[in-house]
Amino acid sequence: MNKFYKIDGRNQVKSISNGLRILLWIPLALLVAYFRGVPNSLLDPDIITVIVVFTLVYFLPALVLHIIYYLANRDTEIEIDSTGNTVIIISRNERFHLKTKELKRVERVLNRDYRLPKWQQNWFPISWRNYGYLKLVTKDNEVFLLTSLLLDPLNPPIQPTVTRYSFVPFLDNEVYVEPSQEELEEDYRSEIDCYKVKFQNHTEEELIKKTIANGYRKEAAIAANEILKERNYQPTL
Repeated sequence: MNKFYKIDGRNQVKSISNGLRILLWIPLALLVAYFRGVPNSLLDPDIITVIVVFTLVYFLPALVLHIIYYLANRDTEIEIDSTGNTVIIISRNERFHLKTKELKRVERVLNRDYRLPKWQQNWFPISWRNYGYLKLVTKDNEVFLLTSLLLDPLNPPIQPTVTRYSFVPFLDNEVYVEPSQEELEEDYRSEIDCYKVKFQNHTEEELIKKTIANGYRKEAAIAANEILKERNYQPTL
C-alpha cells in the first residue's frame, strides 16, 4: 500500500512540541508564586514584560523556521510506493517520478542536539530542536526539500545517505559538486609547489628535518625531498 505525505497538524505540532514545554513552566512558576503568598507578582508589569520578551526570543527561531518550511512545502505532496523504490513528488501542479536507487544524495539535516549522546540530549529544550528536513538530489542536480512539517526526519520514509547537523537547520538547496580526481591532483600539486617556494632558501639540514615524522604535512615533506633532489643532494653515510 502506497504511503502519502503532506503538511498536516500532527507534523506541525511535533515540530514545535519541544518549545511548547516551556509554556508549561510559565504558569507553573506563576502558580508557585501565587501559593507562596505573593499574588501581586502575577500582575507585576516588570515580570509580565520579562515573560513576554523571553517567550518571543525563545520561540523566534522556531517561528522563522516554521514559516520558511511551510512556504517551501505548502504545495507539496509525496507518494511512496509499497516497495519504497519509487517516490512521486507533487509540487506546484508538477509531478516528479524519482527512483530512490537513482538519487545521487539523500541528505538528512537535523539539529546539533541529536549529535550528542542520548543521555546528554535536550537538557535545555530549545524551541526549534525538532525542525529538520530531507534534501533529495537527483543525478541531474535537481533538489527537493522535504521538511519536518511534511514528514519525520528522524524516521524518514526514504533512507538517508548522509546526516548533517546544524544549530538552526535553515533550508539549503545548493548542490555541492564533488571535485574530480584531476582537480584533486591539481590542488595537491599546487600545495607542494607552494611549499617548494617557501622552502627554496632553506639549508639542506633544514630541509631534511621537514619530514612527516617531525610533524610536517605530507605535502611539505614531498616538497623538501624534491628540492633536495634538484640540488643533487647526496646523504653522507
